[in-house]
Amino acid sequence: MHRGLFTFGIAVLAMILAGNVALGEEKKKPGKSYSVGEIKKVAGKLAKAMEVDNSKRADLMSALERGLSSADFKETVKEKPVNAVFVYRAGEGGVIVKFLKGDGKISFAGGRQKGTIYIKAVSAGAQIGGSAVWGVGLVMGLNKAEHFGGDYTGKATHATAGDDSAPGGQVLSLDTEEDEKKHDILLLFSGRGLSAGVGGETLSITPDW
Repeated sequence: MHRGLFTFGIAVLAMILAGNVALGEEKKKPGKSYSVGEIKKVAGKLAKAMEVDNSKRADLMSALERGLSSADFKETVKEKPVNAVFVYRAGEGGVIVKFLKGDGKISFAGGRQKGTIYIKAVSAGAQIGGSAVWGVGLVMGLNKAEHFGGDYTGKATHATAGDDSAPGGQVLSLDTEEDEKKHDILLLFSGRGLSAGVGGETLSITPDW
């Protein structure tokens, strides 16, 4: 009888330990993510919510299509799924040191939809005249929605010239030492005016909720 109770106790303990391990694994799982088809639909809805005109919306969707079709994206998304999508608009100004300020709408997979965000950026670059930017942002590798926002850093490698400029792209990472909060943003954008980033860039994103 004692042997039976001992065996039963061991079995119960094993179940408890297994449950704790499962819970631990669950905590490490990334947040819900969007498929490629869902990314396109969400981006389209957000562009409409931002009242982006038809021509610029077409530019954005073209930039998004190119980004989603790139080999780099296909490789990265295997490890870092897209957990949120945002569309933003911003104006640029400045010479030598360039400033960008704007706003946008973001939707999280399985979470908040069409939330408002504010963005600003400072980078080293050359500026001729005024410049406007419309972009789509893909938030990748985000564990929790509350970790979104803050300062993101990366290298400015884009250039635009004229209304018919080719869409550009940029990858930024959240500036944090906390591994749980680390995630990236892939920006895909089109613009008008003439803008050339030649140095590091910091993009600050503030959620309005």
